[in-house]
Amino acid sequence: MAAAMMDPSLVPAMVADASGAVRLVPTPAGSTVPTLAEQPAASSGAALARLAPSELHLPCARLGDARAKLLLGGLGDSVLTADLARNILTPASLSAITRLDGVQSLCLANNTGIASDDGAALAAGICKLTALQRLDLTGCKLSPAASAALAASLATVWGAPTGGAVCGGSRSLLLGFCGMGDAGASSMGRLLASACGITELVLRSNDIGNHGAKALADGIKACGATLQALDLSSNAGTGAVLPALSHCTRLASLDVASSGLNYTAAATLAAALVCAADSASAAAPSSSSSSSSSSSSSSAAAASGATAGSASGAAPPLTSLRLSANPLSVAGVRALEPFLSSSAAGSLEALYLDGCELADAGAASVGAMVLDAGAGLTSLRVLDLTLDGIKAGGARSLFAALRGNSSITALSLARNKFGALGMADLVAACRGHPSLALLDLSTTGLTEHCSDSVAAIVAGAPALRGLRLAKNDFKAGGAAAIARAIRGGGGKAAPTALQELDLQFNPVKDSGAASLAHAVRAGGALRILRLSGCSLESGGVAELTHALRDAPAGGAACLIEVHRARGAPRAAMAALADECLRRQQAHAAAEGLDRWEPLAWPFDMSPIATGRADEEDLDDGAASEGSGDGPPVAGRQCSSFV
Repeated sequence: MAAAMMDPSLVPAMVADASGAVRLVPTPAGSTVPTLAEQPAASSGAALARLAPSELHLPCARLGDARAKLLLGGLGDSVLTADLARNILTPASLSAITRLDGVQSLCLANNTGIASDDGAALAAGICKLTALQRLDLTGCKLSPAASAALAASLATVWGAPTGGAVCGGSRSLLLGFCGMGDAGASSMGRLLASACGITELVLRSNDIGNHGAKALADGIKACGATLQALDLSSNAGTGAVLPALSHCTRLASLDVASSGLNYTAAATLAAALVCAADSASAAAPSSSSSSSSSSSSSSAAAASGATAGSASGAAPPLTSLRLSANPLSVAGVRALEPFLSSSAAGSLEALYLDGCELADAGAASVGAMVLDAGAGLTSLRVLDLTLDGIKAGGARSLFAALRGNSSITALSLARNKFGALGMADLVAACRGHPSLALLDLSTTGLTEHCSDSVAAIVAGAPALRGLRLAKNDFKAGGAAAIARAIRGGGGKAAPTALQELDLQFNPVKDSGAASLAHAVRAGGALRILRLSGCSLESGGVAELTHALRDAPAGGAACLIEVHRARGAPRAAMAALADECLRRQQAHAAAEGLDRWEPLAWPFDMSPIATGRADEEDLDDGAASEGSGDGPPVAGRQCSSFV
């Protein structure tokens, strides 16, 4: 929806749906639906009170204090979920927000002045929200005094763990980008130590150094039995917290990206995770009186914890580990081996090692310890090796290991310049791979000479749904080869299952766009075609627009993204955008979805994901943003792909 809301021809209207939720909907200017800006605040508030919504989604609504009081004042305890992110709320609006006394999930993210009074009003308000289970203050600046006041109020509300039915007993606190520093981190440490039962804690990018991290570590030790998700990324002191993770026997998701961790820290982390898993396995109840205490029984108990943890008390396994943009190098990867080779990693589903300076030797170690069929990581689905300095030798090692792997669904090798060398190994690894669905080969030095190899991957990987080839050097011939593969070899076989193709910043030009237009007309599975920065002119844009119009009415094609087509007139670009929007709306309505959704990739599309973008990449990344989402359509919400 964010992309649609940026369209100046769309304005936000407040609309209720059948599920009891009220949300802002992008609505064409001049529509018969009164927009939020056109509705008098008093009448809008009265209308909201009559609807008694269970969910209230009003992000980016330019709500100020006066309007918030009129809109929210009469809602009472009917609202269970309130999203008021990215407005202009200040402490004066909290008196109205706290009238939502039944709210369980409250998002005030990016209301930067909400705690400008050192958190006094925020703390007083939270004390009144006794049903609160999830609080999101991401991007709200918290001074040391505000952090202390917030921690004290949450300790009052969450003073004892609950196993009740409210939100499944989970308690989430999201405080990323709040600038709290060491003093604020110390306050959060005291909150964690107060038996508050927090299950999810996000403190990303908060200028936390060693002093604050040590205070946090003390709190984490105290709440290790409840904490299931922890994000301490982009804090210089994160390394000081790692030993405390040995107490986190229920930890399922850990993010320590961009924290300056080296191989020594990696060894500390590995030891802590193994210790936590061993403690969890030892504490898990035996399935029968005659069962042994062997390591295989411990592994089974850990593996079953994710689904049965809340019911039986068994520990959920660690399923996601993000180490992105830490200078681990090959030594750091090898230091992780005690964890990766143990039963503690047996249920790991996502491993992010992007920007970790692995080089070829590190890539070979990852292949042997992670991808190889004998490694034991049979649950691993997502592996991110973006920007790791991997060249042809390392790529070959990875592809050889991938050949025997049957669990990976998403693999990113973007921004590793291995080029054409090793492509034969990748084709062999992808041929018949039962699960590989998303493959990112952006900025890998591929050229027109690799076209047949890429086409073979498209044709030979039966599960492949998304392929990124952005910022390589494919020209019209490469686009034609890939288009033929998508169509099943020009009609000789059934069309492939590929749903998204990203060729951004490849010089395919109009002739390449014409070949891809044939794939769109074929009416196969292709939903999304990204061609921004591909040197298209008016002829190519028009050909793509006609192809989208000619595609079968019930076909999958919904988005052709073309930014930076400098040779195309604005009218041609607008016609393509209108046709995309029309098909998205029709597809969503036919499927009974709230709105059309693109594929959900587990890798950040932006080149700044690893924090190491150069000026050119930042410029290109800005040009390729936008999901192309259409306005919501009444119905159920579509689920993520991965």
